[in-house]
Amino acid sequence: MPNGDTKVWLTPDEYPPPDFAIGSQAFVKAQFFRTTQPLKKLAEIFLGLYEILARPGSHSVTLRLPNSLRAVHPGIHVSMLEPAPPNQILNRVQPPPPPSW
Repeated sequence: MPNGDTKVWLTPDEYPPPDFAIGSQAFVKAQFFRTTQPLKKLAEIFLGLYEILARPGSHSVTLRLPNSLRAVHPGIHVSMLEPAPPNQILNRVQPPPPPSW
């Protein structure tokens, strides 16, 4: 029986979900989407930079997706997301990168 000094180890399934705040932005991992790229190693790792609209559950978020992804349900599991790094330069709006095709 563990005492108070024993460190509790968590398996990857037991990690707490990352904290995605409403209004923040996140990337979606591209491995969950089928693309037209002929080689997987040349495909993008992350898709877009999408705004988080809501947190319907502890492990899911609702994203504002563009019309090009209208076939995708906007409710996404947090394991499919990568948080966007904060902008390091004050008062600077960074435009999205150009398409890579």
